[in-house]
Amino acid sequence: MWWRQLVCIVLFVLAAPGNARAILIDNISVIDVARGEVRADRAVLIRGGQIAAVGEAGTLAPDGAARVVDGAGGYLIPGLWDMHVHTSSDETTRAVLFPLFLAHGVIGVRDLLGDCLAPCWELSSSLADARRREADIAAGLLAGPRVVGGSVFANGKADNPAAATDTPERARQFVRLAASRGARFIKPYDLIPRDAYLALVDEARSLGLPVYGHVPVAVSASEAVRLGQDSIEHLGGGNYLEACSAREDILRPQVVRQALSEEPRLFPLIEALVESTDPARCAAAIDLLARSDTWLTPTLVLHRLPGEMGAGAWHGDPMAAYLHPGERAYWHRAKATFDLVQGSDEQRRGYNLWVRETARRMHAAGVKMLAGSDAGAPGVFWGQALHQELEMLVSIGLSPAEALRSATLGPAEFLGEAGVAGRIAPGMRADLVLLDENPLADIRNTRRIRAVIARGRLFDRAELDALLARARAFVARADATAGGE
Repeated sequence: MWWRQLVCIVLFVLAAPGNARAILIDNISVIDVARGEVRADRAVLIRGGQIAAVGEAGTLAPDGAARVVDGAGGYLIPGLWDMHVHTSSDETTRAVLFPLFLAHGVIGVRDLLGDCLAPCWELSSSLADARRREADIAAGLLAGPRVVGGSVFANGKADNPAAATDTPERARQFVRLAASRGARFIKPYDLIPRDAYLALVDEARSLGLPVYGHVPVAVSASEAVRLGQDSIEHLGGGNYLEACSAREDILRPQVVRQALSEEPRLFPLIEALVESTDPARCAAAIDLLARSDTWLTPTLVLHRLPGEMGAGAWHGDPMAAYLHPGERAYWHRAKATFDLVQGSDEQRRGYNLWVRETARRMHAAGVKMLAGSDAGAPGVFWGQALHQELEMLVSIGLSPAEALRSATLGPAEFLGEAGVAGRIAPGMRADLVLLDENPLADIRNTRRIRAVIARGRLFDRAELDALLARARAFVARADATAGGE
């Protein structure tokens, strides 16, 4: 009936961000992430999904229907970004992952799982799914973060011919296909051959697509930087072990052979690379990275030591209540493979300490870092892990202000959005987090979330808790169904 269509149109228009209720946050301390300073006794007016004004407390008049929030004792920061996540099936992403991100103050993510190419595997989600989610968020039908999504990873041979990148021509075809499907970046992975990688980067450049991902084992870290790879994901997997080794020429071919074998056992080679670290070679590789336009997402949370933050004990983590049974099965399988490649917890200890020390040296040299957690990897929970990553960044030498920038202003600059995001100022997007304590005094205070504003929509603590309760209920139903099969 025509009147039903009219009602739907009216509801859509009223739910759109531009028509969201105005919000006035008064008597708040605002964190200036660019300067690393606290600006006390401020007021922030939000209208139409943007920050309309920032002034002295008590000086901004609320709109007639504005929701007024007393920010007394609180601290306002720009919304957080997790710059390396892996989402799941469309249903699980909507029902569980999006609530987890928002409840932890994560208003933006860069999804490195990438677009699935039909047929999609069980836990994957496509760019078409992402577009539908974006439309539903814009219409006020779904609560979720901003998502930057890219290609499925380019890893050489693939079961799906459309995803094969084992030759230069196939790599170029892959990039063109990803671009046609709406990918915002191309992701190289470990096993793509060198000549195919060179073609992939060249084709991505010709189409104006950035390249975010691993440094393939057949390519040196310095070569990837010189070619202009826009971001390197994982310090531990970014070939800096080889770049820092005095035996790189001997050990790199062995790493390539092991990586391509049926059952790769890389840890003996990792130990040899760590033991042969040459500080001078390492300094040169780090200096090249620091002087380049390439950013690093170190994902330090992957390099926790045994006993730290529940590493290796995710089964007993309260966050396991949000782990869908399909993801839980994947985590068990992936953990077994990871142990085969990387060795025991005790063997990994020296490697993880090497990663931390190298990250410390990179920060000291001025390497540009993004906060990313690899959420979705075994033991790395969506939302929570971003806060763990910030704490680990502080542990290797970043100040709380620098760590906070790596998850706010840094992502905005990296994505070319510094003019509209990453700061609290008029004209910026209204993506904000209200905290109970000062994160510049202790980075752990980013966990003390009182409210979140995403795209101009306010979620107070009760609403965030309700989102989490619905997510737990969804997982509980999935568990019950799986148990009954």
